[in-house]
Amino acid sequence: MKKSQTCKHCGEYFTPNRRGVQKYCSNSCRSLAWRKSKTKPKENTLAGIIRKEKEKKQAETSTNPKDKISFAGIANATIGSGIASIAGSLFTPEENKPATKKDIKALQASLLKRYLPIRNMAPNAKGQYPYYDFEVKVVVFR
Repeated sequence: MKKSQTCKHCGEYFTPNRRGVQKYCSNSCRSLAWRKSKTKPKENTLAGIIRKEKEKKQAETSTNPKDKISFAGIANATIGSGIASIAGSLFTPEENKPATKKDIKALQASLLKRYLPIRNMAPNAKGQYPYYDFEVKVVVFR
């Protein structure tokens, strides 16, 4: 005795002909159900509007609170960054700190001098110390 089933596409009752594994009442219902599952409903139809509303509700309910920007989050990030920079400046030795524009300008000014002292040469007989002249590129005693 075969049992009646309902068609998964149209909802009609039918008696299956193929060993009870039949889900649809006819080949046309089977092909229409397959086509319906593979194609997206058009945007201007009722099914398309319902689908859009479902997607909109899912997007509203699935928003992660971590993704939202708040004043408290910005303040916490600013405070944390400030504390990290202060701690870095306090605990970093002076020779390991990065050079500033002021440091670079002072280095340039010292290099652009015309005369630089030579520390590994002894003074001459008159007691004058040796200097290197950058313009003429000779050793001068002054």
